[in-house]
Amino acid sequence: MRVLLEMNYRQHQRCLSWSGSCLGMRDFMNSSGHPAVSESATRRVKKTKGHKRNRNRGRNGKNAHGAQSGNDVGTTMAAVGTLTRTKALLLAALRVWELKHRIHELIDLAKAIRVDGRLLLTGASYGGNAIPTSNVVKSSDFLLLHGNGVKEPSRIAEMVRQTRRVVGYRAMPILFNEDDHFDFDKPDNNMMAAIGEYASWGYFDPGESNYSDGYQCPPVNWGINTPRKRAFFALAKEVTGS
Repeated sequence: MRVLLEMNYRQHQRCLSWSGSCLGMRDFMNSSGHPAVSESATRRVKKTKGHKRNRNRGRNGKNAHGAQSGNDVGTTMAAVGTLTRTKALLLAALRVWELKHRIHELIDLAKAIRVDGRLLLTGASYGGNAIPTSNVVKSSDFLLLHGNGVKEPSRIAEMVRQTRRVVGYRAMPILFNEDDHFDFDKPDNNMMAAIGEYASWGYFDPGESNYSDGYQCPPVNWGINTPRKRAFFALAKEVTGS
């Protein structure tokens, strides 16, 4: 069974051409297991389809009968309970399964790329409270965890220990890519729990899009201008001794 993202390893050293999705990668097989169509052929097909769509489309995206065109996501989504909707959900679930079990192949592909003899260290980011799987650990140069949803500092420490017990682990950096828990004024918090296990910890302060709080939601004030920001940098200063 050939699946989406199946790699053509005989041509993996050729340049890749991304068009915004996995199906746009040159040298990859398409979802039916056949070689990808050439770019010129694809352009001809798209042009032909475009002409067909435009024949019945009027102004404001409506067709000759006044109905909204099929490009409207709301009109193209199958109804709940229909076979079409069920098949779409099953396909989405299959793609999620593939991503989980075959993401290491993309990591290996990225690691194989060289530009002027240089390469990029590569890994994959996980959701909150998740532990990397063995296939990702074996392929990665570093491991990315998330503290989102983890309220207890003890769990942060346990996540690091669990990650080091995953089959394939060897000495490598473990980083909490982001964590939206703070309590910097308390002796026990997520940041200190991660550092206590010799893991890096990422300060995730989303803010309120008010040009004051946080560093995530624009407009962002990059200054150290709120009590929470000041508390974080004070603790970072204490930890680093700077």
